[in-house]
Amino acid sequence: MSAAPLLQTVDLTARFGDRVLYKELNLCLDFDRVALVGRNGVGKSTLLRMLAGSLPVSEGRVFRRCSLAFVEQAVPEEGGSPGEVRRRLLEQALSKGCQMLLLDEPTQDLDEPAVEWLLRELEDWKKGLIVVSHDVRLLQRFHHFFVVSESGCRYLSGDYETLIEELEEEQDASEKRYLQRLNQLVRSEERTLHIARRRRRKKQYGRVREMDRATPRSCLNHKRSAAQESHGRINKVREERLSEVRKWTRSGRRALAVRLPLEISLPELPEAGPTPILQCQDLTVRGGGRVLIDGLTLSMSRERVAVVGPNGSGKTSLLSALAGRCAPHSGELVVSQEKVGVVEQGGTNWMLETSLVQYLQGRFSEDEISQALVSQRFPLALGRRALRSLSPGERVRAALLALLMGTDGVELLVLDEPTYSLDILGQEALVKVLQEWKGGLLISSHQRQFLESLKMDQIITLPGGEIYYP
Repeated sequence: MSAAPLLQTVDLTARFGDRVLYKELNLCLDFDRVALVGRNGVGKSTLLRMLAGSLPVSEGRVFRRCSLAFVEQAVPEEGGSPGEVRRRLLEQALSKGCQMLLLDEPTQDLDEPAVEWLLRELEDWKKGLIVVSHDVRLLQRFHHFFVVSESGCRYLSGDYETLIEELEEEQDASEKRYLQRLNQLVRSEERTLHIARRRRRKKQYGRVREMDRATPRSCLNHKRSAAQESHGRINKVREERLSEVRKWTRSGRRALAVRLPLEISLPELPEAGPTPILQCQDLTVRGGGRVLIDGLTLSMSRERVAVVGPNGSGKTSLLSALAGRCAPHSGELVVSQEKVGVVEQGGTNWMLETSLVQYLQGRFSEDEISQALVSQRFPLALGRRALRSLSPGERVRAALLALLMGTDGVELLVLDEPTYSLDILGQEALVKVLQEWKGGLLISSHQRQFLESLKMDQIITLPGGEIYYP
């Protein structure tokens, strides 16, 4: 008789509100090396937390027949920078001698040397390993994947390129299911309106009968006025909602039907003028009681400049100072802020009640908006959700699309760790659009491969960081 698996789920079901993340999931794991992948928001972290036991299981069962070490995506705020804390937690998990290691976005916040250290450690790890990650550097080391999506969870064997093809197919299928659900909603609303009209006709017939019974005319008129006003408001709201859904469904279908590669419509930028958008002379920036950079001289209009350095070196503080969002300690700084578009890490400065579609309406047609979303593999459903309700990775992508399409006059993008919490297809779309961007780019990132793909003109290395060149 074969031994029972070290980690097993039986009919595991997870929900987020009214939405089912996955239903009756059955997994059996021993000393396997598996990566959990899928787009933002499909429930990868939820599944990992259930497997680890840090999140209660309400439907189904999880059997743990081994010792576990689990490092969550969120790390405590005390004890150093997020990257420093994450590395310390990873070191502790690796040293426990457990049989199964569960890691949620382990490379997030890590600088380049720390990522290289982690890759070496995981290469030598011979026991069970389950990783949730969007990091290409890590996923290229795996050949076994659990692809988590709205349609369920399935196993995939192959290399990273095979994974990308599978995810692209899944994305297209997901968009088509979304449009089908919208069509069902339209049919349901139309039926509701039809029933409401029938009821009004019946009430009108009842009014005629009341007249036969000599009901006072003033009473009849009052009833009729109140009913018409109430039904009028309801019908107006329903008709507006149906019209909006119909238009979005049609534009989404047209965008998905295009087989040729779609391109996002980037704004036409004016010729670079003689005055730089950002200019500093002998700039000194302090943070955390120390000097982050001293004597920086920089001039930017259409240049591409990256800020790199180890965890805790102050990349975010420097970017904030250069964008004119906080005052430097000394030196001269002139910034044309109306020409600068900023996306903070995780899109925290874009926590808006407005959706991306609403942000772009008035400047672009429904067809142009849906085509831009499809070309960037940004889910059509998320385009209609409030920006503040999106995951950090989704919000960063939405903010970038908003800046590129919807804001006049932006000629310099300032991006702080834009790949933070970004899914695989999102990273590929981000690289493509930034490669095509003709304006200036000031960016911080731990990912060397990402920066190399953008062909930076200059690298600013904060003290203690590894110097590398494009």
